[in-house]
Amino acid sequence: MSRARKIADLYERVEPIRDPDAFRLVIDAEADDYVLADLRDRFWNGQGEKPWQVKEINRLLTRRKEGRVVLPGSTASVPSAQSPESATGLTFPEKVTISWLYHHIPVPIWATLVGLIIAAFMGGVTAGQTTFVRELLGKETPAMTTPERPKLSSEELKTRVDQLVQGHNESIKNLYTAIANEEKEAGQKYYTSEQQPHIDAAKRLKETLRQENERFEQQLRALKELEQ
Repeated sequence: MSRARKIADLYERVEPIRDPDAFRLVIDAEADDYVLADLRDRFWNGQGEKPWQVKEINRLLTRRKEGRVVLPGSTASVPSAQSPESATGLTFPEKVTISWLYHHIPVPIWATLVGLIIAAFMGGVTAGQTTFVRELLGKETPAMTTPERPKLSSEELKTRVDQLVQGHNESIKNLYTAIANEEKEAGQKYYTSEQQPHIDAAKRLKETLRQENERFEQQLRALKELEQ
């Protein structure tokens, strides 16, 4: 897909969005900073006050430039981690063995590891005993916590968001068309009694449009909570 087409598709998806959180969620999924820069130009011609969409895009580009946001496929530079050898002065063998660990790991680290293992073991024993005693006394055991909802990868999240935005755009497009048709029909009638049914229909469609926008923003927030 050409960059121009990609920018046009992205603009078509985000232009109807009025919630800043929902807007950020969609543009965060775009890894190409050049596409975001061109998208910014779609919202602002450089004159007058900057729209809030332009400010959100600028914040995202600034964070990426400073290295605080790195998405799959992004060109943002990431400081490389220091190699084990340069960080510790120790050269690791191709295969780390128990014997190698025994001769190279300092005693304080061994002591810390043993302490952590013992603490974890004692914690497990205590929890087991607590549940066992409660069952012996006939008391209900604490209810198991509800498992967390599965998280989504960046690619899965982008796919879900694209599908949601596409469906939302199609719905509001149809609603706007229907509202325009009802208002046009009302304008062509002479008597109030003939106009009123079309006016009422347009009001119902506008309420449906409002509910659709609220539903869309709620679903976007729910998807954002599933992001890893």
